[in-house]
Amino acid sequence: KMEVFSVLASMGVGTYWIGMAVVAAIILHQVSCKKFDKPMRRLSQAMKAVAEGDFSVSVTPQHTGNKMDYMDVMYEDFNRMVQELSSIETMKSDFIANVSHEIKTPLAVIESYAAALQKGDLDDVQRSEYAQTIVSASRNLSTLVSNILKLNKLENQEIVPTAREYDLTRQLCDCALAFETAWEEKNIEFDAQLEERVMICADESMLEMVFNNLISNAIKFTEPGGMVTLRQVVLDDAVE
Repeated sequence: KMEVFSVLASMGVGTYWIGMAVVAAIILHQVSCKKFDKPMRRLSQAMKAVAEGDFSVSVTPQHTGNKMDYMDVMYEDFNRMVQELSSIETMKSDFIANVSHEIKTPLAVIESYAAALQKGDLDDVQRSEYAQTIVSASRNLSTLVSNILKLNKLENQEIVPTAREYDLTRQLCDCALAFETAWEEKNIEFDAQLEERVMICADESMLEMVFNNLISNAIKFTEPGGMVTLRQVVLDDAVE
């Protein structure tokens, strides 16, 4: 009888510890789900939303300050990544919109004057003027496309600016005169205050893009009847 009782007691103790182990495993599983699985599921869902193009999504860390764990750090890194992606997407959309607008302008001029050339009541002088306008608009369009390609190559570090000496005043005059039709159409007064000749050492083609963009934006965002001023002056060993 004592032996049977001893065996039963041993079985009872074993069952107790097995039960405790099962309870502990369940508790650990619940803790693991709460601490790891659920946060990872939230992060996974947020990543899926970003992959589908939603850059407004973010995940809130469960802890702050010194209590943050590695999951909270992952959340913050993810949120910063999404903000960067959102900024890049906005820049890309703005770039496409601006380029589309810039391309439409010379295309509209070409289309308009080409249609005018088809009329039979034009004299030789008018035909020559219209043809010259088409040529000029075509060159502007070609320059625009070339500048876009140059900017892309420069961004990807495929080309390196090459400096050489040239006349900055001449370049500014050429850039300004390229927009003469644009400011006349908006009845804008263009005030150019330039010195006679200023030699600088820089990449001429790169600076040409800069000046063209500045003058183009100045004319674009100046109200009709307003004024655009282009001023250039030498200050010591620099040009302003």
